[in-house]
Amino acid sequence: MLTVLAVATVANATFDISVPATLDPAGPAGAISLSATGEEATIPGMIVTEGDVAVDASGATIIANWGISDDPFIVDVSADPDALLFAQAFGLDPVSILYFEIINVAVPPGNIPDGEIIGGISISALADHGVAKVSLLHAGTEMIAGDAEIQLVPEPMTIALLGLGGLFLRRRK
Repeated sequence: MLTVLAVATVANATFDISVPATLDPAGPAGAISLSATGEEATIPGMIVTEGDVAVDASGATIIANWGISDDPFIVDVSADPDALLFAQAFGLDPVSILYFEIINVAVPPGNIPDGEIIGGISISALADHGVAKVSLLHAGTEMIAGDAEIQLVPEPMTIALLGLGGLFLRRRK
């Protein structure tokens, strides 16, 4: 499985959002992860999906093995009208919106360390064709920090059956 990375710089930090390049509705779910490099003490943001995909953050993990006093969290705010308006202000047409907030309050104050900060969010295709999009919004600076597209493709057997059906119809004429 190929991975698409979207990279963007916000303030003194760079965020990478990693998603699968393709998803098959009959295949296993893909994974979304978020990494950061640079200086950033607080990361509030939203992972917004568009297209025929389903997102599950129940198995999500926030890598927080550095002085963090407030619990980091990921919340599905897809039904929140304010979150919907916030995403639409960026021209997005969200299917799901996951809000997360990570605050590093180490003593002495420090930056969030380089590397993966969120992992384990699964994404599944609901259709066998089309394109889905995953965007990362940095809520602190109110800008898109990165986005990536996912191609939705049917399993090979579906394509083979469609091809055979086409041949059969052509033969009947």
